[in-house]
Amino acid sequence: MTDPPSIYFTTSNRGKSLLVYSGYIHRLKKSTEKVKYWVCHSDGCLATIHTNKNDEILIADGHHYHIPDPEQIELRNLRKKVKDRIQSETNSIPKIYEEELARSNLSSTALTLAPVAVEII
Repeated sequence: MTDPPSIYFTTSNRGKSLLVYSGYIHRLKKSTEKVKYWVCHSDGCLATIHTNKNDEILIADGHHYHIPDPEQIELRNLRKKVKDRIQSETNSIPKIYEEELARSNLSSTALTLAPVAVEII
């Protein structure tokens, strides 16, 4: 029996919550007392996910009209770690960025797409 696809959360450039499921990024469209409604962040894609208040998947509906972009997810996670450290430490931004870049095990494709320290803020 295979494991169910992983689900975890990251943040957008504007600090909004993003759900990552099966290699696809979803943004929160609507939230009620019992259900959160997520839509694929890719324009034109109709895939949706419904989660309960404990962030457990209730419904994963629709087919994605694009391939997953794992490099984009890796870079979002790197950006989040850097921003979190910038807010809590006094080290320079380029130093924090270089340390996090060295710690992260980015794929070679993600490394070529990684922004320079000035672009990460």
